[in-house]
Amino acid sequence: MLHWFCPFTKSEIRKKGITLLIGAMNTAAARRRATRLLRPYVERAAWAGGPLSEADWLTSRCIGFLVGAINRIVAQDNLEEEGVFAVQLGVWEDLTCAAPSLFATRLYLLSSEGDIDIREGHIAGAFFADALLSGDEEVARTAWDASLGDLGSAR
Repeated sequence: MLHWFCPFTKSEIRKKGITLLIGAMNTAAARRRATRLLRPYVERAAWAGGPLSEADWLTSRCIGFLVGAINRIVAQDNLEEEGVFAVQLGVWEDLTCAAPSLFATRLYLLSSEGDIDIREGHIAGAFFADALLSGDEEVARTAWDASLGDLGSAR
């Protein structure tokens, strides 16, 4: 008979399991909230000029904008770094219907290169989210249009 050794007590395992479960629930709730807040702007952009292509979504400014907006929206959730990244990937998939691995790879490459457009997009996205969270729809709409309004306009 094989015995499995676990250095933790049942109580410690339960606590850790509960912590992981709560973290997963918080991540899922944060993803739903961020998607709910951002989707109307994505849909409005689609109505104005047609749905954005995958190439539009993968521009460094757009990636930075979404990351900045998502980070600001979920800041109140006190998620761990992995949880924030999971929310970013999930919201990206929810809004774009594109593979989250594309987003993750592009985000990593742009961040490691010190891309200026991604930094400017991040600042603009955080500003947009601040306006959105404070209920100032006019400022939020203006910030979205100023940052992402020209995406897809070449079609």
